[in-house]
Amino acid sequence: MNGILFAPGITHYEYPCKKEENAAEPWQIFRIAKRKLSQNTIQQIFGENARLIDDWAADPRYCNETFRNPIQEIRDLFFELDRAGYADYVRDAIEYLSGD
Repeated sequence: MNGILFAPGITHYEYPCKKEENAAEPWQIFRIAKRKLSQNTIQQIFGENARLIDDWAADPRYCNETFRNPIQEIRDLFFELDRAGYADYVRDAIEYLSGD
């Protein structure tokens, strides 16, 4: 497993994370989604293959290979829009995402 030591029977896809129920990191949100929804559902939403979704949900503390996920990319987009003077659009997008 890429030189990473795991407890017997545990892979980087199953590694427990202590903040799982109160996910604060984007990878944790994808990890919870993988456990609570079917892989097929996530693939249909994002149009990506299972391996990439696994990488989005990988705990960077224990995995050699992780990829930036859509939550991280949206955050970067919002930051750049705000920096360019379009904070109103960012607020509108956040309001849309919150369902209000």
